[in-house]
Amino acid sequence: MNARLLRTLSIVVALVMLVAGCESPRPSPSGGVSPTPAPSPTSPASTAAPTSTTGPAPTGTAGGPFPLAVVTGLTNLKATIAIDDLATLAGSGKLVLPCGVTVNRPALKPTAPCIAANQIAAAIGANQNLIALLPSGLVEPATKVMPIAGDGPFGLFGPDLFGDPKARAVPYPVLGTASAGATLDPAWTAYDASSVWTMTAIGSLCADRGAARQAVTLAKGWDWVFDGGTAK
Repeated sequence: MNARLLRTLSIVVALVMLVAGCESPRPSPSGGVSPTPAPSPTSPASTAAPTSTTGPAPTGTAGGPFPLAVVTGLTNLKATIAIDDLATLAGSGKLVLPCGVTVNRPALKPTAPCIAANQIAAAIGANQNLIALLPSGLVEPATKVMPIAGDGPFGLFGPDLFGDPKARAVPYPVLGTASAGATLDPAWTAYDASSVWTMTAIGSLCADRGAARQAVTLAKGWDWVFDGGTAK
């Protein structure tokens, strides 16, 4: 048998085996573990366990607890406030709470009507002696923050959400959560002590104490002061 004929027969045999392999039914498994049939839609096993999405709530969410700043008007001369004073003010109707917020700490029994949290600044603008609790994210220049009284002179060195780094590091004692059914903007309740910066002014507002006398009493006018006039 010559080489050409042998090569032709080899090709034919290979084709026959390939076709036979494609047409042969898949053999059933033997000896091993039978494959587990897929559960039917009505089978209890077919109900997949729901994927859990529950995790730790992010810091500063409206669910809380979140810090509540004690705020008042800029012209209110009261500099600090004691925790006991908050309870007294709440019971006498002189402490305003933001609507939709429950105070968890300290225990308060407020008797004054609540005010919408984003309207407290306007209420303080109309009544400078008003004292209110305000989510820290709504504090603005028009709301003077009252630190919690500490052990220092005149009640200084207590916890202060917007004070110096030492005051911000002291555990803050006024906390709240969103009331049942209330929805608060997360930006209102978010607080990050590391993002607070403090500006300190050294000296008085006017180093020359005779400026008012020169401008008013001697009738030189405030232009004289602002133009850099001097006095003895």
